[in-house]
Amino acid sequence: MVDPIERLLPAALRAALARRELIVRRPLVGARHGVHRSLRPGVGRDFRDYRAYVAGDDPRRLDWRAAARSQRLVVRQTESEDELDLVLIADGSGGMDYGEAEQQKWLRAGTLAVALTSLALRQGDRVGLAIARDGALELAALEPAARRDRLRIVADGFTSPAAGDCDWPALLAAVAPRLRRRTLVIVLSDFLDPGGSSSGREHDEALLHDLTLLRSAGHDVALIQVLHRDELEFPWDRQRVIELEDPRGRRA
Repeated sequence: MVDPIERLLPAALRAALARRELIVRRPLVGARHGVHRSLRPGVGRDFRDYRAYVAGDDPRRLDWRAAARSQRLVVRQTESEDELDLVLIADGSGGMDYGEAEQQKWLRAGTLAVALTSLALRQGDRVGLAIARDGALELAALEPAARRDRLRIVADGFTSPAAGDCDWPALLAAVAPRLRRRTLVIVLSDFLDPGGSSSGREHDEALLHDLTLLRSAGHDVALIQVLHRDELEFPWDRQRVIELEDPRGRRA
């Protein structure tokens, strides 16, 4: 049996990621020191500003050139660098099962999730995973962690097939209260049928509303749409009558 990590993260892709970094645009606040720019001053590489020296400050942080110009002792402050919380939200509905072999959408989503997890863990960041499929929520790995086994946990989450419906309202309602400030939330889906067994534009609007609430709470939200080439090019002859039965058991 092929190891899930090796299947989702083959050697060629692992080599391509070797010199890559996972970078967030906005400063954040983490629980521990990391590699990302923080909202607060602290120990880091990039200059932030000066402040007046007070008793108890580390003398090694005194900037003597600035002190000579201002005629007072000043301390050089740098940008703190904190760890990042990355939470992956995966749409495990039956529509993600489309495609064969390496072109299956669920497999592609798994590759993206494992690659991002690998980058984050290498930087000392913490990763969490939530999946909704077949009407159920899989939240056991939602709490972000930087443990070595987190890569395997994420990979194992994509070994079971995508099936049934993704209950977006329940999924996002369960995830939102458990996110820390300034979490990077990455959503993996085809975004083609968020209503599942019931259709309608209101489901698209409800999903966008819930994702906007995450953004309004201070989190960074990135959507990755995973599509099969057939869904982009629709390679079937218009004159051909095609009856497709999707994994939810409905006719299309």
